[in-house]
Formats: sequence, C-alpha cells, structure tokens
Amino acid sequence: MIIRTPGYPVKFIQRKKHQNASGHISTYIFSFLSFANKLKYVVHVEEYDEQLCAIKFYPKCLRKSDFKYNKIINKGDVINVLMSVASVIPHLLQENTKFSFGFVGSRSVNTMNNYTEHFIANKRYRIYSELIKQVIGDRTFVHIEYEQISGYLLLNKAAGDIDYKENKIKKMLNNIYTFIEELQ
Repeated sequence: MIIRTPGYPVKFIQRKKHQNASGHISTYIFSFLSFANKLKYVVHVEEYDEQLCAIKFYPKCLRKSDFKYNKIINKGDVINVLMSVASVIPHLLQENTKFSFGFVGSRSVNTMNNYTEHFIANKRYRIYSELIKQVIGDRTFVHIEYEQISGYLLLNKAAGDIDYKENKIKKMLNNIYTFIEELQ
C-alpha cells in the first residue's frame, strides 16, 4: 500500500509541565477532527528524560474510559488519523532537534466478550510500524522495533552514539513500565 494522504490539520492546544520521579517532563497536547468519521481526536506527546517523546492518541469521546487507547471504534479513516498523529513529529522537532519518538501499539480490549489481545506484535503495532516505515525516512531517525512489547522507537541520529542512547532509553523505560517484560 502506498500512502498518499497528508491527514488532517492538527491544532496545538498546550504544553503541560510535569516533573516526577519517572522522568516525565511535560505533555504536549494536540487535537484534530476527522472529516470522514466526524470524530475529534486528542494526541498526547509525553516528553521524558533522554529527549524521548511517547506518542499516544485516542478519540475524544473515549477520554474518560479506562480503555481509551485500547478500544477499536471501527469508524474507518485509519490512515488519515494515523497520518495526522504522525504530523506532530516535525512540529516537535522544531522545539528540539534531538527528540526521539516512540510508541506502543496498545492491546485491543473488548469488554463485551472479555477479550484482551497479547502484548507481542499486536494488530495496532503491525499497522503503526508499517505506516511509520513508509512515511518517516531514515535520514533523521534510526528505526528500532520491539515486537515483544509492540513498541517502536524512532531514535534521532542527532543523539550521537546510537547504541549508547538506545540503552539509556531502554533502561529508563524498564524503570517506568515495570509491568512489561524487560527490554533487552
């Protein structure tokens, strides 16, 4: 599949400052409207130590749900939504040219039939990683996949020693996300 859509216009809402033991520095908040499914989406980009930004998004109508990142809403328009989410990366690189970006494909949860998808290479991860490979080149980033947790890292080449930086990021993530298998 060749992706030719730019997505929707994304609006920067605010930057909330944080400082806690987990290394969470701030959260950038964006939003956009899907013209096709008429849903408003919220994008949170959590900035952590090591100049790492974790990208998360959800339909605004699910904002109070414990499963806002896990529900499949089947409203179509997936590529436009994902392209809109990815469009925050160049905006944030203007803030800090050394930012690296990561995401985890959240496990699907269906509370109706008590189904929870496994962590390893889940459906969202497979879709997101294929899209990222197509739309984000390798001039600025090294692409690193962590199938065991459905994670993907765009490690900024401006960070210097890539192996050293990746190890620092993995150590930080292992300390934050203790419920997942340790990243090797």
